[in-house]
Amino acid sequence: SDPSVASRQLRVEGGAAFGTGEHQTTRMCCEWLQETKFPAFYTMCDYGCGSGILALTALRFGAACAVGIDIDPDCVKAAERNRASNGFGVNEARFYLPSLDAGGDASSIAYVNKRFTSAPEGVAPFPEGELPCDVVVANILLRPLLALRDTILAKVRPGGALAMSGVRVDQVDDVLGA
Repeated sequence: SDPSVASRQLRVEGGAAFGTGEHQTTRMCCEWLQETKFPAFYTMCDYGCGSGILALTALRFGAACAVGIDIDPDCVKAAERNRASNGFGVNEARFYLPSLDAGGDASSIAYVNKRFTSAPEGVAPFPEGELPCDVVVANILLRPLLALRDTILAKVRPGGALAMSGVRVDQVDDVLGA
């Protein structure tokens, strides 16, 4: 087998977390991260990280560091396990629940806040003051994409790149109109 391919492969245990790499939108995001020429040592945010596969892919293909955010504490823990099993340290990849004020409406904020009461020890909200990233990928469903639009956009540094995926073809007009 080709050693250059083997050195870039990831071991990802999805478990209860989304993101084993089998879904078409996840594969498309992985391909985008692999094929796009980003600045050297770029920073990346995987919003709706699930297993952390997109953050880990970014690290394998040139990101200096990545952060992942997911509303599910089990996903945050799964992403942390996947980070460790692929040899990345906490200085390279960190995974969080959303900040307490994430979301564009009261019901989204209430849902996020409810998740914190059931979060296992060591699962923390996205820290205030974390700088925007060079590259942000949000591979989540349409409704959360729209509700979190401003939150996600705030994670992209000026001049950075944003990929939003998980939208069906019949929903494109809803995204473009938002």
